[in-house]
Amino acid sequence: PFEMEYRVQRHDGEYRWVLDVGRPRLSPNGEFLGYVGSVLDITDRKDTEEIKQDLAHVQRLAIMGELTAAVAHELRQPSAAIMSNAEAALALLETGKPPSDEIREIVADIKHANMRANEVLGHIQDFVLNRKTGMQPIDINTVVSDVLVLVAGDSRKRRVQIRTELCGGLPLVAGNRTHLQQVLINLIMNAMDAMSNTPPEKR
Repeated sequence: PFEMEYRVQRHDGEYRWVLDVGRPRLSPNGEFLGYVGSVLDITDRKDTEEIKQDLAHVQRLAIMGELTAAVAHELRQPSAAIMSNAEAALALLETGKPPSDEIREIVADIKHANMRANEVLGHIQDFVLNRKTGMQPIDINTVVSDVLVLVAGDSRKRRVQIRTELCGGLPLVAGNRTHLQQVLINLIMNAMDAMSNTPPEKR
């Protein structure tokens, strides 16, 4: 038995998507006699799926537009740390006999800040581009943690405290990481919007 989707060119030159399904036909003694099947035009379904994907992409861009200030804040922190450490290292080097332990510590801090900035940028890129990962085994706790990186700056700006209660040792689940991230971000942003009139100490 087989089932496949592909495009064919119609007599008028237009390409159409079809679903081709076939089942083997056997004689009573097991001899293969050929296939019985059908070919269904699924172009409309394919077009609908494409529209949904485009809408989801636009929604992700809109969300990132709302989070732009917060993301900039997330990147300013490691950038400022790198600049401060670089200036400190230069000052030590100009003394002629820089203490190697302090220089080593400064370089480690610069490396850590750079990794932090790259982590933030990686989360943003994965979310906006919606890498074609499809359904795959994912760790829900990791998805939650990645989302919290994206909304951290916005939550601080709104003076909202986000508490996590993650359960260890959870099994992997089949899902689309980007879609789950989008759902969580929507929920968190809506929750923070709903608390705009709540006293800060209760947010």
